[in-house]
Amino acid sequence: MKICVKCGLKLPATKEFWYVQKAGKYGLRSKCKKCSCNEVKDYRKSPENKEKHRIRMNEWRKKNPEKALEISRKNYKIHRKKNNEKRKEKYRTDEEYRLKHIQYDKKYKESGKRYESNSKPENREKARLRSQSRRKDDTKKEHDYKRNAKWREENKEHIQELWKRNRKELKPSYVAQTMRIKVDELTPEILETKRIIIKLKRELKSNNIKIR
Repeated sequence: MKICVKCGLKLPATKEFWYVQKAGKYGLRSKCKKCSCNEVKDYRKSPENKEKHRIRMNEWRKKNPEKALEISRKNYKIHRKKNNEKRKEKYRTDEEYRLKHIQYDKKYKESGKRYESNSKPENREKARLRSQSRRKDDTKKEHDYKRNAKWREENKEHIQELWKRNRKELKPSYVAQTMRIKVDELTPEILETKRIIIKLKRELKSNNIKIR
């Protein structure tokens, strides 16, 4: 057993209750984990100390990019659900945060990075699975339907332009619709063959040649 010098609690001398310190008794710190955490929190409350810590951590991340990325991913997985709920609540209640988020999202979309990211096969598969999961939830399904219907009503001209572009460039979505199949069912060979057929039909039609 080991007694904390700050709170006076007597706790088992294990890593579960104490942080490691080679110079300390049993190779552990003199303050328990709870007191150590509170001490760090109080230290970081000071703007001066907070700025020093931020600069020090930025320097460490630059020197250890791989380790920093590994820690970041690990923490994201642990706290993902809690942090997502906080962000959603802040988005609903904080008008300044919501407008800032919308502006950032608009710039990111205009930069083309979102299209590049969404075009990657692994991200497309993740998005497909997320959509599939949402469709199984009746509440989310109804919410998505209303939101999409509202967006279509407000962006009729944009949808028409998008459709014209897809038709002109013979995008996979347009080709799949003409064949009345899903985009996932289009193989590269079928897609290319159908494009050639459509181009040929258009050429014949432009020259007033009827196909029997």
